Amino acid sequence: MRVCFDSLCFASDRLQEDGDDENHCEIVTMSNGKVITSEDMATVNVQELQTLLSAREARIRELEIQLRQRDEEICDLRSHLDKFQSVFPFHIHNNNHLNSVANDNSIARPKKQRAQGISAEPQSLVSIQELSQQKFNTFPKNDRSRELIKAAILDNDFMKNLEMTQIREIVDCMYPVEYAAGSLIIKEGDVGSIVYVMEEGRVEVSRESKYLSTLAPGKVFGELAILYNCKRTATIKAASDCKLWAIERQCFQTIMMRTGLIRQAEYTDFLKSVPIFKNLPEETLIKISDVLEETFYNEGDYIIRQGARGDTFFIISKGKVKVTIKQPNTEDEKFIRQLRKGDFFGEKALQGDDLRTANIVADDPEGVTCLV
Repeated sequence: MRVCFDSLCFASDRLQEDGDDENHCEIVTMSNGKVITSEDMATVNVQELQTLLSAREARIRELEIQLRQRDEEICDLRSHLDKFQSVFPFHIHNNNHLNSVANDNSIARPKKQRAQGISAEPQSLVSIQELSQQKFNTFPKNDRSRELIKAAILDNDFMKNLEMTQIREIVDCMYPVEYAAGSLIIKEGDVGSIVYVMEEGRVEVSRESKYLSTLAPGKVFGELAILYNCKRTATIKAASDCKLWAIERQCFQTIMMRTGLIRQAEYTDFLKSVPIFKNLPEETLIKISDVLEETFYNEGDYIIRQGARGDTFFIISKGKVKVTIKQPNTEDEKFIRQLRKGDFFGEKALQGDDLRTANIVADDPEGVTCLV
């Protein structure tokens, strides 16, 4: 009995030790004095890892979005670069022609960087009277469509410098066309005769069968073919059902010619009223008017600053300016005189003297317009 009792006591002690081992947890004291067990520590570590993983996944998604945006920007810039490269020879030819005009008449063309406008292709000679009497087919549009077309033109690198009168006529003459999803709208390499503005839907742009970009409503496409007489630079397909507005090359160019000839006649008549030009031959005046550009200044704007270097000759076509000279050893300016429509300034630039000797300040509440 003694042996059996001792055996039972030994077994009981072992069972109690095993139970203590199973219930034992390591005690950890945190730096803030809080006491947690090893099991709690494991739970905290898992939560921290999950938080880190969630943060990294969010960062990855953010970087992926940025990458897609940059890819889209690269595609857009490549598209713009291709467009500019495709018309670069045209600009070289055009600039050489304008420079030759200036040299032939011994009048230095201003070196000021001028905004690139739109040049219609040469057509048979017609009179201003014939162009002014020509009627265009116009198509009704609601205000939303008209504003969308106007905004699209002003957002386009090649058309944003059109005059508002030209834009209004283009908007009036654009007609509606629709394409079903999958339809071919423009084929790369073809000779184009239509420019489009997207109102509804999406189109995909590709070159040499490689996807470039997707265009959404409010975009112009197909403009290069009618502006510069070049072949289509890309293929455009309808990615969804599309509603577009379109205008034919002939109508577009007639609008450009009409405004251009009317402006040329106005400039030529104005130059005849300017003493320095009034005795020049008509042909010379026409060539000068072809290279003139209107520049607008608000009241108080400095058109010329004394002491600055410049190479531009100005003719006032609207408004008034004041001539002032800076007083020595002071910031004050002495009023010299006032110039009005038909007066000119900066003529020394044509004689090789590029240092401005006085200030010319716009002095009209309605602003000043100069031909440069």
